[in-house]
Amino acid sequence: MVSQRTTKRKTSKVDDTKPERIDVQVTTHQKALFARAAKLSDQTLTDFIIAALNAAAARVVRDHEVMSLSAEDSAAFAAALLRPAAPGRHLRKAAMRYKKGA
Repeated sequence: MVSQRTTKRKTSKVDDTKPERIDVQVTTHQKALFARAAKLSDQTLTDFIIAALNAAAARVVRDHEVMSLSAEDSAAFAAALLRPAAPGRHLRKAAMRYKKGA
């Protein structure tokens, strides 16, 4: 009789539903300000802080990942992509050196 052993593999998936803890220290003035803002927003202090941090983090990430162009800059960028300049002397020399080395 042949027995087969099966092993369970642990996957390294991040569980987004598991609560994590972040401990921060704030001044008395900051805590009072946060508590007042939370009350004015009809939220618990925890919910207010989480919402504020979430919004701030999303804004920082967006500001670093998204490039905003004016209409004029956008048109210039598109034109440069659609009609690139001819390669200059230095680029042609570099291309030739690369082809010789490859």
